[in-house]
Amino acid sequence: VTMFCYGKKENWYLSRVPSGMLPALELDGKIITESDVILETLEEEFGPLHRGMNDSSVYKCRKLERVLFRAWCMWLCSPSSVHASVDQRCAMMFEDVVRKVEEKIGETSGPFLLEKFSTADIVLAPYIERMNASLFYYKGYRLRDPKERPRISSWFDAMEAHATYRGTQSDIHTHVHDLPPQMGGCYSNSSAKAIKNQKKVDCGPWDKQLPDVGYGQDLTTARIDAAHRVIKHKKSILSVNPYGDKVTDVALRSALTAMLTGKNCSENIPVKKDADRALRYIRDRVNVPRDMSVHAARELRTALEKTASGIGAGKGPVIPVKHRRDQDPKL
Repeated sequence: VTMFCYGKKENWYLSRVPSGMLPALELDGKIITESDVILETLEEEFGPLHRGMNDSSVYKCRKLERVLFRAWCMWLCSPSSVHASVDQRCAMMFEDVVRKVEEKIGETSGPFLLEKFSTADIVLAPYIERMNASLFYYKGYRLRDPKERPRISSWFDAMEAHATYRGTQSDIHTHVHDLPPQMGGCYSNSSAKAIKNQKKVDCGPWDKQLPDVGYGQDLTTARIDAAHRVIKHKKSILSVNPYGDKVTDVALRSALTAMLTGKNCSENIPVKKDADRALRYIRDRVNVPRDMSVHAARELRTALEKTASGIGAGKGPVIPVKHRRDQDPKL
């Protein structure tokens, strides 16, 4: 279902949920649109995951998650955080809560918030994943740091052991460029670390130095996955590219060939004018997990950038921050 910042909601969804609110659950003909109530309803119908939403131990974790969320928003989304003194104060407040999360995980012998993987972890997952991405990019802060925050890092590793989590997991590039319109703005502190991280996330190399994923994947499999997804949606990819399908088609074929064979095909592109821009337009709009997996996206972005670099230094249109309708799935 399309979020508002991407485009208009689908009619089939609005017919069921006139408000357009997300998320929503339809169960036995009843529509529920509040996240906590959705989880409680699923627990009533199918049973809780270890401990339920209203269990006292889970409730404490949920309260801690809300405190962490507020500290994150204050640091990331406050325009005044561009000033060094405010940024440092917000960073200290966030770090204070992070230490409490570390302590909470440390109360058990396992890697999760409670004795086993539970609802508490599910509630935490979507927000802490976005915290990890956004603070790395905008503040130069590495939340998933095995040395500084070993328990949180182990928590991420344990979550990634679940195929269901990996299937929903996004990457840093997707998060940092989708969050500004959702959050009302994300503000960089322009530190040396932040600037370095922004360059790496936007221009590569997309490798193990990025803290968004801790597990590996066979590169051949990742490249085939990326190629399959591009070929499946080739018509749409070409139709929305602002540099035209004639320029984009051959350039994209060259990038995919390079990704799958290792051969540099950029010199064989007959029309080079704007081909570098066309490829970087696609590079900047690969969405994880909507389009493909984290590792497939890394391989595709690498191939697109390598091919574009063999053509020129031209950049595509700047990624918008007020909306992401350049990502409208209906296009």
